[in-house]
Formats: sequence, structure tokens, C-alpha cells
Amino acid sequence: MFKTQKLKNKTPREAVLYITINLPEETKTNQTALKKLLFETQGEAVELQNTKNIVAAMRLLALIHKTSPELVYRMENGEQILIFDHNFTPVIRSKNINTNFVISDKKPDKNKLEKHQTIDVEKIWKSTDGSEFLDHLEKAWKELKKEIYPAEKITLQGIAPTVLFLLAEHGLWGISKEIWYQQSISSKPILIRLN
Repeated sequence: MFKTQKLKNKTPREAVLYITINLPEETKTNQTALKKLLFETQGEAVELQNTKNIVAAMRLLALIHKTSPELVYRMENGEQILIFDHNFTPVIRSKNINTNFVISDKKPDKNKLEKHQTIDVEKIWKSTDGSEFLDHLEKAWKELKKEIYPAEKITLQGIAPTVLFLLAEHGLWGISKEIWYQQSISSKPILIRLN
């Protein structure tokens, strides 16, 4: 039922308990409402329920990234994916949580610094496939990680599963001053986060 992080020392492990967040499906989620969620989740592990509201999910991640020890995304089929893990002590979490997508060692090419980069997440999603959703997600994430490099401003573009955008946003943490989302090339970009 639970799995633990493998550590050499015998430090006692804590069970991770999650605060569940359900975001509204409306496209424009009020920034004030998201900040209210920040106060409710501060210092707590968060489980974000499946949402098609990419902007609100990304803004929530931007808000809780520094204050929550971890974020799990629960997909419509009930599968759970760990987006980030900032726990500094050994933990016990449900075995149902997929931890295979977490970036543990970001090593971007420091010599390659762009002013602006656009990553077409939708194109990456459509160019990969898999026998099952998680297989497809794993292949798309592998391709998307190849596109991550330092830039002052990075725009994640397109429509794809929200979980892929959350993984990308976390992967960009610390290597970009600004993260933007743009639904299509003809739509207005939306600021997600400033460093």
C-alpha cells in the first residue's frame, strides 16, 4: 500500500497526507482565489484533481512550488503522478503514486541561453504515442525534456494533457526568469510565473 524512499540511514519516515484541490474549469481563474489556496496549502502536500484548466493548474504550481513539499496530480482515471518532491526527510507515500516523472537532477546546457524560447507542447504530444496513456506521457515527457534549456522567457504552447504542462513547468524552474502559456500561436500569451 505504501512505498518509501530508499535511504542509507535509518531516519524515521513520515507518511505524506495530501490536501486535495479541485480547480474550476473556467479558463480565467481569479489570481486572488489561487492565492487563497496558497494559504490553505502552505507547508502541506497537495493533490490536484484532474482539470482541463491548464492556466489555473500552472498558476497553482507557481504559487505552491516554494511552500509545499510535494504536488501530486490525480488524473481522470484515478492514476496519480508526482510532479515535484521537495521533502528533505524520508517519506512514506501511497504505492499508487507514480514517481517516475520527477526530475531529480536538472542539468541544462549553461552555454545555451536564449532570450525567448517557445516549446510547442501540443506538437510534442501529437508526435509521440503509446499503447497506454502513461506510456504516451512518458515518451512525450522524454521528448519535451530535450527542449528544456535556459532562457529569459519561455512560453509553453498548445493544448495537451495538463499533467504534461505541470511537468514542463517544474522542469523549467530555476532556468527561466519567466514562464508563459499560450493556447495557440494566434492567442495572447498569459504570464504564469516570474522568478
